[in-house]
Amino acid sequence: MTTKDLGRTWTEHVSNRTALREPVCMASLIAVPADRNVLGKDLLLFSNPDTTEGRCDITVKASLDGGVTWPYSLLLDEGDSWGYSCLSMIDPQTVGILYESSAAHITFQAIELNEIVR
Repeated sequence: MTTKDLGRTWTEHVSNRTALREPVCMASLIAVPADRNVLGKDLLLFSNPDTTEGRCDITVKASLDGGVTWPYSLLLDEGDSWGYSCLSMIDPQTVGILYESSAAHITFQAIELNEIVR
């Protein structure tokens, strides 16, 4: 929900509960300004279990339009897991993700941005 009049009236944001699937599980969202990434574009990165039930399909998604759409994604783990994740930029071309995977309690991966945004 968004407001332009200090809370007197509210309107639904275009991405409200429809742009990203989630099973009510902790997710991670980071904003990466254009001058801080190799793509040269303002970028939102989001990670979570990409499902509405259970905690599987750990995915990193990218938006180039402020979160209205999420056309880019990379599936990291399709197995059942606990699903919590945390994103952090390592350098201008690489994002790191620490997540609870199906293979180990905690997994770390470094991912090139061009693997997500193709």
